[in-house]
Amino acid sequence: MKDCFPISWRRSRLGDILPLSYGKGLPKRDRIEGTYPVLGSNGVVGSHAAALTNGPALVVGRKGAAGAVYFARTPAWVIDTAYFTCGRDGVDLRFAYHLLSWLQLGSWDRSTAIPSLSRDDYSSIGVAVPDQQEQRRIAAKIDELYSDLDAGVTALERAKANLVRYRAAVLKAAVEGKLTEEWRWEHPDVEPASELLKRILVDRRRRWEEDQLAEYEVKEKRPPTGWKDKYIEPLPPPDESALERLPNAWCWATLSQIGFLDRGKSRHRPRNDPSLYGGKYPFVQTGDVRHAETVISTVSQTYNEKGLAQSRLWPAGTLCITIAANIAETAILGFDACFPDSVVGFLPGSASLSVRYIELFIRTMQARLESLAPATAQKNINLQVLRDVAIALPPELEQDEIVNNMDASLSIAANVALSIENGAMKSRWLRRSILRQAFTGELS
Repeated sequence: MKDCFPISWRRSRLGDILPLSYGKGLPKRDRIEGTYPVLGSNGVVGSHAAALTNGPALVVGRKGAAGAVYFARTPAWVIDTAYFTCGRDGVDLRFAYHLLSWLQLGSWDRSTAIPSLSRDDYSSIGVAVPDQQEQRRIAAKIDELYSDLDAGVTALERAKANLVRYRAAVLKAAVEGKLTEEWRWEHPDVEPASELLKRILVDRRRRWEEDQLAEYEVKEKRPPTGWKDKYIEPLPPPDESALERLPNAWCWATLSQIGFLDRGKSRHRPRNDPSLYGGKYPFVQTGDVRHAETVISTVSQTYNEKGLAQSRLWPAGTLCITIAANIAETAILGFDACFPDSVVGFLPGSASLSVRYIELFIRTMQARLESLAPATAQKNINLQVLRDVAIALPPELEQDEIVNNMDASLSIAANVALSIENGAMKSRWLRRSILRQAFTGELS
């Protein structure tokens, strides 16, 4: 610690005032039930019938969460991923807890594999401490200020939870037609969705034929006789008897009726072969879909020509739907890209269909689709599940109105979320500022 503390404070080393003892291993089967908490480098990991400490102690992460500090206010068992200290006479443990938090012990990690804190390094750290009465005063003041900050953080967490509920409620209202009730009164003569669906089905077949002809042209082949008969008709409309009643001019359709669904491709094994990567073709993975805000604008990997040859390039505007690990998370490609078979691509059957509206609707289906995944180590759903999904289809113009309303609502929610995050960051900064003042003798 730098010489920026009152001259009356006593210089020392951590090993002299807060000597560390090693925790003792305890099998997981013995951490299930008992009177005393079991602590490791990540905090409480169970309970046990016996304790290593006789009273309050500080627990310091040794392996893993190296340098993390916990205050065990009661006797506890400390496992071998952590150290513990009960301090020397004349050291207030509450003061010591804040001191160790201020020192950021994790910065002493010198390992190349698992983060770790050496007891020798810890013991050599220079510190300065006031007399015990002043220690108690400083600790009490920090606790008082932290209490105010904690109340603010609790309020922020409440606001964050409310924001999640708000987004879900607005989204549900949007795809049920509640957000556009007034709009429908003002536009009674719009083309009903049933007519839109007929047009989509015609366009869907036309697009398929155009794609087939394009493939024959690339291969320099003439279309064989009867090639149009290979067109696979989409699934029939869903059974409406088991579905909710829709607003006037809306209709139900299956996802396969209104567009084309197919899994991504990554045929090469192993999939992580370095020879596939490092080119100009974006390679979208499930994590990229999860972290996107509606539109995928960045990726963590790219394919080269070899990677592209064993995959498929999907056009910008494709709706990506994850079907493994993170079920039914969605985002729209902002550029041409490849993706593996853990992601399904949806292409609209007609320009009259809003992909953004479909993306919003699938969001409301996420929990239900996830429940359909088998209870295996890594959850996944198959392509047929998505093809069967019933979509509440509004008229074309109303789809645009819904999307515009949702974009406005989500923009407001994003601004609120940013304010919440800024508040949380300010709280963290204030905690550091309080500790800085405390251990430079400036906290009055």
